[in-house]
Amino acid sequence: MLVGLLGLNLLGQFFFWIFLCGAVAVSAKKWGRSPILYFQLSFFLSPLVGVIVLLLRGKDESEIQERKLRSGTHRICPNCKELILAEAVKCRYCGSTLAPIVRRPESMRPDGGIFEWSEFSPEEKVGTLISLPLVVLFLVLFFGGMLNGLTGERGANEGASPEERWNAPITKSDRKEGIESLCKVFQIYGLPKNEKDATEAAHKAADLFELASNQSPERNDYILTSLVGQFRGGKLTQSDCEQVGAPLPTTEGDR
Repeated sequence: MLVGLLGLNLLGQFFFWIFLCGAVAVSAKKWGRSPILYFQLSFFLSPLVGVIVLLLRGKDESEIQERKLRSGTHRICPNCKELILAEAVKCRYCGSTLAPIVRRPESMRPDGGIFEWSEFSPEEKVGTLISLPLVVLFLVLFFGGMLNGLTGERGANEGASPEERWNAPITKSDRKEGIESLCKVFQIYGLPKNEKDATEAAHKAADLFELASNQSPERNDYILTSLVGQFRGGKLTQSDCEQVGAPLPTTEGDR
């Protein structure tokens, strides 16, 4: 159970890591930088390193302008050479009147998303082809290790003998349910005064109250016998019965 919860926690952290790497890649593309390189940098080092490097390098205005020109949404003013919208009839920089460029929908270049292979430089394509097997290997090792941990835990539980399963450590839920069952018996018969009374109380609790999670009779007996022993030893008291909602009736001596 613990390994399973740990595996789910690691899985959640892994997807959050991928999300952060993707966020860095999106920011890099908006700033005119290579999204794939910043994704790789964030994945193998950390998203924080990717953000720091991106901030230190800053925006690549020439690449941002080039991407806008390639997409067809902008053009260069023939008079002042500034970047303006393709449909503009007047340059917002020099004020010259221009003939608008009307683009048909079929001529508009679709956005290829964060990673456009056609826009990668030869160095970026080589880096991608080299790092892709490493990413796949990492994913295989990560998920393989988590699956092995889960199956290993299941195999360990299945391979345990019945006695080992019955005598497994008492969980917090088992403890609470066992105390509640015993306290309900104590409400009727009182606290056990000797070993015989303790054994009978455990048997009566097992007969009258079924613990949750479909425990076996042997497991129920082990839990209740252990807890009734703690009542006799003073580790558990009437206050524990009150905490589980089964307070013991007060006696004259308690008043």
